Amino acid sequence: MAAEPTQDTQARMQRLAAARPRLMSRRLDATLSLGERFSLRFHLSMCVACRQCDRQFALLKRAGQGHLAADEDR
Repeated sequence: MAAEPTQDTQARMQRLAAARPRLMSRRLDATLSLGERFSLRFHLSMCVACRQCDRQFALLKRAGQGHLAADEDR
């Protein structure tokens, strides 16, 4: 049976998660450093909320690209 995370561990994860959306957003437009990519990938492997946020960022990027492509066709 897996142990439940302590309140201290949960608080630490929340602090780490607070900085991740900035990296997720920046990753869509630029290349992250190796350390940033590793850190983000590791965090995403553990944090369900951040994985959902990452999927939403990707969806928004695809939607924006589709909108730009439609404007160029006009």
